[in-house]
Amino acid sequence: MKKLNDFEYDLWTTEDGRRMVRVRATREECQVDQETFRLLRAEEKRLRREQTPEKREGVAEETAKRPLSLDMLNFL
Repeated sequence: MKKLNDFEYDLWTTEDGRRMVRVRATREECQVDQETFRLLRAEEKRLRREQTPEKREGVAEETAKRPLSLDMLNFL
């Protein structure tokens, strides 16, 4: 699997609102539209989630093991 720092591109938004992409292999930069930027960001997030499934599963298992207490609702 890819490591977080091994993505093929960098994404950022400039102060004036332009959405930019840099291809790491060639260092080429270009401006993209909002739809393309969102697609690339969603892909990046998907890859991050695939990298760390054990962390997310551990949290879900820990939450499932705790008993539900109505006393806790009074604190909310």
